[in-house]
Amino acid sequence: MTARKAAHAGSWYSDNAAELGSKLDSYIAQTDTEQHSLPGARIIISPHAGYSYSGPTAAFGFKALDLTGIQRIFILGPSHHMIMRECALPQATIYETPLGPLQIDTDAIARLRATGRFENLANCYDEREHSIEMQLPFLKHIMGDKDIPIVPILVGGLSFDVECEYGDILKNDVANPANAFVISSDFCHWGQRFRYKYFHAPPNEPVKSVRSEKNLPIKIWESIELMDREGIRCIESQSHEAFADYLDETGNTICGRHPISVMLAAMERAGLPGAWQLLDYRQSNQVISGTDGSVSYVSEVFVLET
Repeated sequence: MTARKAAHAGSWYSDNAAELGSKLDSYIAQTDTEQHSLPGARIIISPHAGYSYSGPTAAFGFKALDLTGIQRIFILGPSHHMIMRECALPQATIYETPLGPLQIDTDAIARLRATGRFENLANCYDEREHSIEMQLPFLKHIMGDKDIPIVPILVGGLSFDVECEYGDILKNDVANPANAFVISSDFCHWGQRFRYKYFHAPPNEPVKSVRSEKNLPIKIWESIELMDREGIRCIESQSHEAFADYLDETGNTICGRHPISVMLAAMERAGLPGAWQLLDYRQSNQVISGTDGSVSYVSEVFVLET
């Protein structure tokens, strides 16, 4: 058996089991919903920054996720360090967390690998990537005494047509009520270090240069939120094409745009009945100047009609 180490434990989140469990409990307790798990909540979009930044937002989705009858959990995350034009599956059979290991569903991995459309993800590259790992402690925590295997899929920089191909591959898994899905994504990365300073003007307002922020019709952070929420509405429309058009228009630096797009393509092909619900939205910093920067975090859940 090959284990993937919890490479970001001790830096992005605590490597102490008791401390980590307590912190996750505190994030979940801070959510403004009393109910644990929404019946039929099978798909979540969850951020993947360090827990001090995105943990409070991620808690909303994991608290809502309904694990009743779930036999495996797919985790789709973007590749930040490897240039890929396909998706990749892990060579590891166990993913370690400070709270205990998570087993890989090796049968599901073998079935996907047999399509010939997935690269092999070597452990050294797997451990560099954080987008999937940041979902694991939350998953292990909410499982309790359940031992639900996971199916990690690292998603590369795919074209629209290739996103459709992976949607075809995953459509039966999405339609299967025994499966849950976690889609790992932060939203807008705004600022000079991200090489993105787009100003999304309100309706009927001309686009203005951020260099003249004193004359902008709204604050920059409000513009970022308007743009993010427009993308969220495209996701809620359940239209892969609408989301792609939105990304083409705005260039919004949603790092998990390809995992989200693959999921939308699969949902369209599966004809999945239900609706998305936005649970939480926040920014790491309220940008008021062109020299500022921020990252947006979203927690969204798809609730299946019952």
